[in-house]
Amino acid sequence: MSQNRTEHLFVRNMRSCAADFIYEGDPAGLPNPTNVDEPLGLMRPADVPESSIHMSHTWIRPIAEPQHWVDEHEHDYDEILIWTGADPDNPEDLGAELYFEIEGVRHSVTTSGSVYIPAGTKHCPLGFTSIERPFNFSALSLNAGYSSEDDAPALAEKLAPAAPPYERLFTRELRDCATDMVNEGEAAGGERPANLSDPWAIVRAADVPEAQAYITMSWVYPTDEPQHWVDEHVHDYDEVLVWTGSDPDAPHDLGAEVTFEIGGERHSVTTSGSVYIPAGTKHCPLGFARVDRPFRFMAIALSGDGHYLSAAERAAAVG
Repeated sequence: MSQNRTEHLFVRNMRSCAADFIYEGDPAGLPNPTNVDEPLGLMRPADVPESSIHMSHTWIRPIAEPQHWVDEHEHDYDEILIWTGADPDNPEDLGAELYFEIEGVRHSVTTSGSVYIPAGTKHCPLGFTSIERPFNFSALSLNAGYSSEDDAPALAEKLAPAAPPYERLFTRELRDCATDMVNEGEAAGGERPANLSDPWAIVRAADVPEAQAYITMSWVYPTDEPQHWVDEHVHDYDEVLVWTGSDPDAPHDLGAEVTFEIGGERHSVTTSGSVYIPAGTKHCPLGFARVDRPFRFMAIALSGDGHYLSAAERAAAVG
């Protein structure tokens, strides 16, 4: 079947997006830590014109000494920073300790999770106290670019910064969100494939009230048999699906073959990357032709209110 209509929605070759980041490395006059790999573009308008977000994918490697990475700055849009450990058998353990400041308040992070940064909120410094094994770091801007034209001149019309305590902006515990995912598993009247972990909430309004996006993560484990996961469905908001391999020395290699349909066109995916699903677009079935080694799967619902179901769908479910 021809894939010409929907192939442009996929990111199959993550390209360097180092030049996009103006608050770290050379653009900020800072040395880039030697344990931070080159940032790769996981989803951005430069690769998928329809995209309303900018998301990076970076491997962070072990280091013996504390490292400073990013100086304090702010944006006029919401941002989510995500950190996930690389051990599929112990997904909550980051294998590292980060330090991160919000409005001058320092926080320590040792578990997989995230922090939601509302528009206009000063954040960073960001760095590493210790790293025992590699982990993934993603910066997700709920904006088409990492920085906007309003960043440099002034932020006079920005949204009010988050009020303390800032701890509420962090997701430190990966909570099972299977009941939220109404289009898969038992919630959809089926069974979850045996090679899938529980789905965990990385960001959602139930945990972070300010959240305007809903993000889940699952580990997908090796299997010799093809597996069906999700049936065809549609949302009234944009969604991004992300799949990333677990080998820091081969970041583009997914170690699996994902099968996915969008707009009735079937695609095969074997590299780390993503697909952008515009609102109203029918998508899935989704499944796996093979999985040779574990990989991460993320679903990012750009629902605008931090829920997987839209307000209309939630009202209908209650009614």
